[in-house]
Amino acid sequence: MKMKILMVLSLCLVGTFNLSANAANTDVITVVTVNGQNSYANSDHLTLYTFDKDQTSVSTCYNGCAKAWPPVLLPAGAVVQTPIATSARTDGSLQITINGKPVYLYAGDDKEGDITGDGIGGIWHLIKAE
Repeated sequence: MKMKILMVLSLCLVGTFNLSANAANTDVITVVTVNGQNSYANSDHLTLYTFDKDQTSVSTCYNGCAKAWPPVLLPAGAVVQTPIATSARTDGSLQITINGKPVYLYAGDDKEGDITGDGIGGIWHLIKAE
């Protein structure tokens, strides 16, 4: 199988971050522009978020929180490069982090470009790509 390598985004370009894997399903982190602002998204172009209660690279979002805000997990056998990294969850899975913050989707986002999770409770924020 073809090995994909994570590409680092230059500050001015919109690009794609491939998570390298020897599996058929390779997850992708990409940069999209919504309302004139660059932000990170998954391969379905669903917006990625951070949680202010995660004070380190370790997630504090579990159970009901994780149902509303599913963690973005690293596919088995995948490899990452900066600014993408991982952090172990309590179940042993590896959650993707960007710039040291665990990354989540929002269950309320239904389609590409939705940013309905941004600002919820003042503690959930879309991840801006600079």
